[in-house]
Amino acid sequence: MPNLSVIVPAYNSGKDIEKCLKSIRSSTYKDYELVIVDCNSQDETRLIANRYADKLIELRGKPKSIRARGSGVEASSGNIIINVDSDI
Repeated sequence: MPNLSVIVPAYNSGKDIEKCLKSIRSSTYKDYELVIVDCNSQDETRLIANRYADKLIELRGKPKSIRARGSGVEASSGNIIINVDSDI
């Protein structure tokens, strides 16, 4: 079980998400899982997310940040849970 779960909700974030995910993966802290919640994106977000995610959750319907974060929390197994916006 990882100590930390990093949840990244994403909706049509194709132009920004790779930079975000590379930044997370380049961290020197390695005891974490990366949970990406794709909120029915219509661009390349899901394809990019597949390359980085430890867990990829796909939500259907209208994207809602609170629903995405909640789904990420449910799928997480870390002792500590944080959320990161995909457009950082």
